[in-house]
Amino acid sequence: QQFLRMYFAMEARTSRLEAEALFLELVELLLNPGADAAVHRSSPESVRVRRTRDYIAERSTESISLAELGRLADLSPFHLHRLFSQQTGVPPHAYQTLLRINRAKKLLRSGRALSDVAASTGFADQSHFTRHFRRIVGVPPGRYSADFQSEPQERSRRQTPSSANILLA
Repeated sequence: QQFLRMYFAMEARTSRLEAEALFLELVELLLNPGADAAVHRSSPESVRVRRTRDYIAERSTESISLAELGRLADLSPFHLHRLFSQQTGVPPHAYQTLLRINRAKKLLRSGRALSDVAASTGFADQSHFTRHFRRIVGVPPGRYSADFQSEPQERSRRQTPSSANILLA
């Protein structure tokens, strides 16, 4: 199943970070199927994970490799991936995707076009952006944007007194 996840992700043109992470998860599963890798949050590694999170946040729109993150944290890419996942609850690529989606939501609320949002948040193309946005937010980005843009109008209609209210006043 892990091999198929990796294969389909590669076919879907995922980010470099996600592809490398899925490969490492497969290797870990093959080499250590029952390994217990408990790590305490108070260990010195949590500083490394925090540094890695900050680095990903600063470069959320860029293509980042696990090797690059490993050098930053002074850990092997394999160990960093496992440690990051344990301490944050998501692997590095998923964290980067969440940051991108959060930024995209802000841009969509400001009225930016979907293609501009996809490009400015680091997604390969609009379909890649739409697929991740729908999976994480629950609605396609076009609908999210349209719903947000219609909210002020809905509020103003609710606050404007109807003609029946004016006649009764």
